[in-house]
Amino acid sequence: AIKTDEFKLRVREVLLHKIAKTMISGIDGSVDKTINQMKQDAVFRSRLTLSVNTLVNEFLNQDKK
Repeated sequence: AIKTDEFKLRVREVLLHKIAKTMISGIDGSVDKTINQMKQDAVFRSRLTLSVNTLVNEFLNQDKK
């Protein structure tokens, strides 16, 4: 079972998740601070809103096809 491509892919996914989680575990405060600063930026908020709207519209249009 450990020689299958499915197993190798799953192990890779789990390892990447673990590495990412470990890398960011110590910077929670910095991330929150940065996000709060970005939320206060009107240009960022506008771009984020447009991006979310675009994603939602693309998703809704896929269902119509």
